[in-house]
Amino acid sequence: MFAMEFRRIILIRIVIALGVSMIIAWGTVFYAFGVLASPMIAETGMSRSFVYACFSGALIASGLIAPAVGRLVDRIGGRRVMTMGSFIAAAGFLIIAWSPNTIVFAIGWIALGCAIPFTLYDPAFATITAFAGSPRARSLIVQITLFGGFASTMFWPLTHWLDMQIGWRATWLVFAGANLLICAPLHFFVLPKQGETSGEAGAHASTSIDEPTPIATEHRALAFGLMALLFASNNFMLSGMSAHMMPLLSDLGVTPADAVALGALIGPAQVAGRLIELVFGRSISPVLVGWLATLLLVFSLGLTLIIGVAGWAGVAFAIGYGAANGLITISRGTLPLVLFGRVGYGSVLGRLARPSLATAAIAPFVFALLIEAFQARAGLLISIAAAAISLLAITLIAIRFGVRAR
Repeated sequence: MFAMEFRRIILIRIVIALGVSMIIAWGTVFYAFGVLASPMIAETGMSRSFVYACFSGALIASGLIAPAVGRLVDRIGGRRVMTMGSFIAAAGFLIIAWSPNTIVFAIGWIALGCAIPFTLYDPAFATITAFAGSPRARSLIVQITLFGGFASTMFWPLTHWLDMQIGWRATWLVFAGANLLICAPLHFFVLPKQGETSGEAGAHASTSIDEPTPIATEHRALAFGLMALLFASNNFMLSGMSAHMMPLLSDLGVTPADAVALGALIGPAQVAGRLIELVFGRSISPVLVGWLATLLLVFSLGLTLIIGVAGWAGVAFAIGYGAANGLITISRGTLPLVLFGRVGYGSVLGRLARPSLATAAIAPFVFALLIEAFQARAGLLISIAAAAISLLAITLIAIRFGVRAR
C-alpha cells in the first residue's frame, strides 16, 4: 500500500514537472514569436519575409534532427535529453537577444529550432511512457497536454506585456532565464533516470494483457506512412491557420476585437477537449478518438466556409477547431504507442516529427500566397483540404488496422 502511494506521488511530481516545462517551452520557443515578430521588424529594420523565414528555418532545422533526437531519448532517456534541450533553447534566446546583424539573428533561430525536438511534447511523451508503462501512459499524456494547452493563453499576454515594459531583446533574455533556471532543473532533478520505472511498468512490460500488442512487422511501413500523412497534413493546416488566424477572421468580416475574442476561445477549447478525453477516454480507443477529432475539424472548417464566422457561428468554429486540435495533439502520443508499442517509442515519435515540422515550416508562406492571390476563402479551402487528407489517413488506419482497444 505504501509502495503504491509512493509511486503515485512520484508520478504526480513527474507530470507536474513536465507540464510546467511544456507551458514554458511552448510559450517561449513557439508562441512568443507571433507577438515579438513585429517589434523585431520595427526595431531592426529587417524585412518581414526575412524574419518569418528565420522562424521557418527553425522548424526545418528541428525536423532534420528530430529522428536523431528520438533515438537519443530511447538510448539515454528523456531526463538528460530534455535538460540539454533547455540549455540549447536558452543559448538560442541569448543569441537572438544579442544579435547585432541578420547573420547572427538567423543563427540564433537555427539554434532555437534545434531545441524544439529536445524540449516539446515528443520527449515528454516518451519519458512518461518509459517510466509508467503503456497501460497508464495514455491518461498521463493527456494530463501533460492539459498543462500545454495553457501555453498560448499565458504567454501571448505575458510576452506582449514584457515587450511593452522592457523591449523584445530583454524579453528574450527573460525567456532564456526561464528555460535555464526553471525548465532545466525540473528536467534534471525530477524526471526519472534512464531505465527507471514506476514498478508497475516493469511488471507489465512483457506479460500484461493491458500492454498494447504492436502491429506485425510487415505492416509497420504502411501504418507509419499513414500516420505521417495524418500528422503532417494536420500540422500544415494548424501552422497556416495559426499564422494567419487574426487577419483571416478579419477578412471574413469579423471586427478586430471579435477576432481577438474568437482566437482567445481556441486555447480553452483545446483544454476542454483534453479534459473530455481524460474523463471518458479510457472507454474509447485512441484510433476512434483521433477519427472523431479529425471529423470535428473538417466539420468546423466546412461549416465556417458555408455560414461564415459572424456571431454564434464564429464561437462554434473556435470551440470546434480548438477542441479538435486539442484531441489530435493527444493522438500524436497515443496512436504511435498503440500501433507500434513501447519499444523504440521515442525513435518513432522523432521520425514522425520530421514531415510534420517540414509542413509546419512551409504552411505560413503557402497560406500567404494563396490568401493574397485568392482572398481569405482560399485559406479556409486549403485548411479544409488538409483536414480532409488527415481524415482520410485516420480512416484508412482504422479500416486497415482496426479500432484497437488500448
